[in-house]
Amino acid sequence: MRISAIVLTLLVTSAAALAPTRLRAQATPAAPSQTLDDLLAAAASYLDTYAKKFSVVVAEEQYIQTRKGPTATALVSTQPSRRELRSDVMLLNLGDSDWTQFRDVYEVDNAPVRDHETRLQGLLENPAAGAMIQAQRIAQESASFNLGVTRNINVPTMALTYLSRGHQARSKFEPAGSATIEGERAQIVKFRETATPSLIATPYGTVATSGRFWIVPVSGDVLRTELTCVVTNSARLTGTTTVVYAVAQAIGLRVPLEMDEEYQLGGMVDRGHATYSNFRAFTVDTKTLKRSGGGGR
Repeated sequence: MRISAIVLTLLVTSAAALAPTRLRAQATPAAPSQTLDDLLAAAASYLDTYAKKFSVVVAEEQYIQTRKGPTATALVSTQPSRRELRSDVMLLNLGDSDWTQFRDVYEVDNAPVRDHETRLQGLLENPAAGAMIQAQRIAQESASFNLGVTRNINVPTMALTYLSRGHQARSKFEPAGSATIEGERAQIVKFRETATPSLIATPYGTVATSGRFWIVPVSGDVLRTELTCVVTNSARLTGTTTVVYAVAQAIGLRVPLEMDEEYQLGGMVDRGHATYSNFRAFTVDTKTLKRSGGGGR
């Protein structure tokens, strides 16, 4: 599951549709609940329901990125200190819990970089040979607008990859207390990827991946995710992404509402804050779409 990028690359998982309701978290004393194995099984089953509900979702993203500190590194070129991106994002289910996401930037710092036509949605409505290759090309072009550390893993559902049924065996999971989020009790589970090679790749060194999930017992709903990647070579790059999920009442599942990320490299700190809206769900023949041009993976 690889696509080419300069620093960190991954193909990612799941989403949903329509107007989300905001969530906020508060720490609470640990609460007895399901066993860890039962909780992980419930979460995997919850993620499986995404594939049953829809095959594709498209949303709009407003994404503010900032950078502080020196820029004279091998990974970062001279750039402005703040950037605002507006994009369409597409989450695509390729089958067997194999999800990927594409971003199509249409506005940078309030200036259009192209006409705002829904190019990704158009690929779904009129699938043709090479549609996947075209979507990947759009995503790579859009990644070039990122401020700071070069990456294409800054997508909200990325952490769910490690919780999906097909990938849980890649990591070690441990209970880490509990929390209440908007009145819902959640168990916190931390994980550390132990399988090699890692799902996230870089040509600059080795990647250690870990994180946390806030999971509702029994239902397996995921309320929040946190993913940390540490790249070790002559320098040390640390990146952490946190995503808050909200309920989409129309289909009874949760969507990414907000994403916060931070990357630290030496004295440099890159931060990003993204919000998501206008979710649209589609059902398409993704197997045919994949066969029509699914290279670059």
